[in-house]
Amino acid sequence: MSKILLIFLDGLGLGREDESNPFFYRQFEFINSHFTSKPSVNNSLLNNNSAWISSCDALLNMPGIPQSGTGQTSIFCGFNASEFIGKHFGPYPYSLLLPEIEQKNIFTSLREKHLKVNFANAYPKAFFDYISSGRRIINFTAHMAQFSGVRLNDENDLKNGNAISAELTNFRWRSKLNIDVPEISPSDAAFRLLDIAEVNDFTLFEYFYLDYLGHGRLKESEDRLTTELDEFLNVILHNISPNLSILICSDHGNYEDLSIKTHTLNPAFLLSKGRYSQHFVDNIRSLPDIYHTIMETFE
Repeated sequence: MSKILLIFLDGLGLGREDESNPFFYRQFEFINSHFTSKPSVNNSLLNNNSAWISSCDALLNMPGIPQSGTGQTSIFCGFNASEFIGKHFGPYPYSLLLPEIEQKNIFTSLREKHLKVNFANAYPKAFFDYISSGRRIINFTAHMAQFSGVRLNDENDLKNGNAISAELTNFRWRSKLNIDVPEISPSDAAFRLLDIAEVNDFTLFEYFYLDYLGHGRLKESEDRLTTELDEFLNVILHNISPNLSILICSDHGNYEDLSIKTHTLNPAFLLSKGRYSQHFVDNIRSLPDIYHTIMETFE
């Protein structure tokens, strides 16, 4: 049975071929080293025999701008969350969706098959203090972990090399949170994630800084963040084992159009490589398909 590594990039779509799209004015090696052209809304199916880029509908048959709460619920629970509540909603999960998330999330579905599931992100002590206070407004993936019993990694896991910080290098943990963890390179983070994926059946890693950049936040850090993410993804894609399939997905567009500071109506970005890459590109058309297509690989 092949192992699956899902890298979730919040806020990345396939955009226009112009100066508003960083994929056309920046050089991303994880793209250039695998494909002979750049992905866009008009060039949305790329293949080099070992990897695919494709698109995924994020509109979910609902008017308005796609949002993270309903988009991520659709991805990780396998149903159209926007249709369920009658609108797009975000950034956090809509309250009426929480019972559905508790029952239908992919972590729970995989654990019911007795598969090893890992959520590779680490959280600082401040986050655990926040949820211990009884507050419920937290990101989707943390909700999913709590509902399913998948352990949330902490500072010690990060120090011991068993987890990854959301921005890869631990820079913000050190500079903003004043937490004494070692700074690592994006390549180190990539190999750490590959090691984690090799000892689990399904591994999830979430990266949300592209959505921040798309909203105009952390603009002063854009060069560093995108360079680090590019190195991280390039190392991942060039070092996967024959037993590992990788799917990189998103919930909606944003970073691909920096002419605006809102989400976009563009299709979401997908990149797959490994044993099941053809399966992913053939069967994922809309966000809920991601859940079902992953589950099919474990049947």
